[in-house]
Amino acid sequence: GCNGVGAAIDDGTTRVSVRTDQRNMAQRTLKYLQGVCRGLPVISHLWILKSLEEDELKDPLLYEVKDMELEGATGPTKSREAKGASLPPLLKGWEVMVMGTIQTIPENSVKELIKLCGARFVDQLKKFSFSQDFKGIVVVDSITELEARQVRPILNILRFSLFLLHDVRSPKSLLCYVC
Repeated sequence: GCNGVGAAIDDGTTRVSVRTDQRNMAQRTLKYLQGVCRGLPVISHLWILKSLEEDELKDPLLYEVKDMELEGATGPTKSREAKGASLPPLLKGWEVMVMGTIQTIPENSVKELIKLCGARFVDQLKKFSFSQDFKGIVVVDSITELEARQVRPILNILRFSLFLLHDVRSPKSLLCYVC
């Protein structure tokens, strides 16, 4: 049964509805990311409209969204299926630090998303575990926030991947430095 419609996404949420185009292509909003990170079905708002129009509940999985920014990638479906198969979270065994701020996502939501994906959130370089059991990532929202002269020492000292996101909304602008 339905426990109601709410704005918050939490452990009681069964699916997430987001606005899409007619092909069920969705932009990556915070709500979208929260649904994907929780392994919930992320469904087009068209499912609601069609169900109301035909006065019957349609199969929501027929309206599962695709990633508009990755030209139709099925990340939400893969996330839901992985959760259904009891696979470990995507970032299990990772430690993630965000240098600076990600302009499009509030800081507390960034931390929540990282933890929902199974990673350990790290707020300072010295707090990485440097353990064989974990891989580390430093994420920067903009190349301008991290000067080039800062990159090499981080890579040399920490011996892990550094991802620079020039524009977090565009995966095509992802620059990746891997040691």
